[in-house]
Amino acid sequence: MQAQPDDATFLDSVHVHPQPSLRAPLVGRIIDQRYRVLSCLGRGGMGVVYLVQHVELGKPLALKALSGGASRDSTMAARFKREARLVSKLSDPHTVQVFDYGVTDGVTWMVMQLVPGSDLSRLLTEHGTFAAPRLAKVVDGVCRSLSEAHALGIVHRDIKPGNIMLTDADEAVVLDFGLAKLRDSREFNTLSARGVVVGTPGYMSPDQALGAELDARADIYSLGAVMYRMLVGRAPFSGGTVAELCLRQMHERPLAPHLAAPRAEISMALSDVVMRALEPDPDCRYQSAEALRRAVLAAVYQGDDDVVFPLVRRAS
Repeated sequence: MQAQPDDATFLDSVHVHPQPSLRAPLVGRIIDQRYRVLSCLGRGGMGVVYLVQHVELGKPLALKALSGGASRDSTMAARFKREARLVSKLSDPHTVQVFDYGVTDGVTWMVMQLVPGSDLSRLLTEHGTFAAPRLAKVVDGVCRSLSEAHALGIVHRDIKPGNIMLTDADEAVVLDFGLAKLRDSREFNTLSARGVVVGTPGYMSPDQALGAELDARADIYSLGAVMYRMLVGRAPFSGGTVAELCLRQMHERPLAPHLAAPRAEISMALSDVVMRALEPDPDCRYQSAEALRRAVLAAVYQGDDDVVFPLVRRAS
């Protein structure tokens, strides 16, 4: 199996631009007597995201529905319900909000906040790399989202460019907790047995690739890989089979961003932060999303406390 690009898992992002060429069996229907399906926004291997409108309120929303085959798979349906329940526990404005869940006429669905903007994967494809201040703003938002999730015992396990939306105001919003795991919960852990590897090659941590029990530091590694991609224009490791890629992550160190990047203005301080986040040994990484957030902002803004620890929030 060849390693895939960073859109290779579940259902990656919620785009606001309809794609009429996509097969969209629910368009025109009213789901649960409340949500009028207007158009198809995107699809993945196991589901479709639709633009919907609340019948009574007129509010535009996003509805994620399992596709027919996945909906009939009891394990996939349970994972889908688990995702809705997990994300409903989160309220940080940098996390996509889930408002409703149900099963209607055999269709398993959840209704989410519609996030205007583009996913980071698309933006990086268009622009190549990000300047350090813009990277710092993205990392600030993602770390705030992860800090809340980690405090509740939720490990995302699939942080990658395709699961980070940037709004029209350039604020980061974390999507797709479909692979997330609530640690120390018997109910949720039965759906994700130890030793089963899930994630996106090139972005998942070596400990995740080994099927080890994960904690917040797995997301730290993944965000480090995203930062590397934002600075250098490619993931730290790429090419070859999934197994080869995972072995390289465990036994090799990528070239530091300030040496690998096409631009010369990446500071060694920021490069060092990225490399620490990418340490193969979890004990050597930053131990929390907040620690990583502070390190990135300090490296970019050189210790200016008025800038390093701002309360960055999206407009409601």
